[in-house]
Amino acid sequence: MQLYLRKNVNQSAPYIELKGFKRLKLGPKERARVDFVLTYDDLAVLDSQMRYVVEPGTYQVFIGRSAGDLRLSGELYMKKEVRSEVSARVEWRKSEIKVNLRNRGPLTDLVPLIVNMDGEIEEMRIFLDAGEEREVDLRVKGVKEVSIGTPDPIITMSIS
Repeated sequence: MQLYLRKNVNQSAPYIELKGFKRLKLGPKERARVDFVLTYDDLAVLDSQMRYVVEPGTYQVFIGRSAGDLRLSGELYMKKEVRSEVSARVEWRKSEIKVNLRNRGPLTDLVPLIVNMDGEIEEMRIFLDAGEEREVDLRVKGVKEVSIGTPDPIITMSIS
């Protein structure tokens, strides 16, 4: 059995996506119960800032043997937008900065980490699962000013 999803029916999404499958071997007249679990990550799309978001709206769910043989359908409705909730903590030691990123939200996200060192901007994308915490080490030897953001500024510091 296969589970398909069409996102935001109100935006007339033309395609369905395979979100799960279970292989079954049944004899004639045999029956089996099949359970699928949809998560926020299954519903998420990238927004204009390249961040994952679950948009409010109606989603169609289909079950079948294949995309061409769909036998059951239903809908689910998301009342509000769902995003990750990323926080950052910065520790600074001489020529090293540690940035601790934490995703407190229910959604996996591709978090932008923007570092400006003396006018040279570097943007990294850090993939964080829901509930995950990750440390990023930055070498700043010989740098006079550093700004760090995700994408809003977290901290700007002058190094002497």
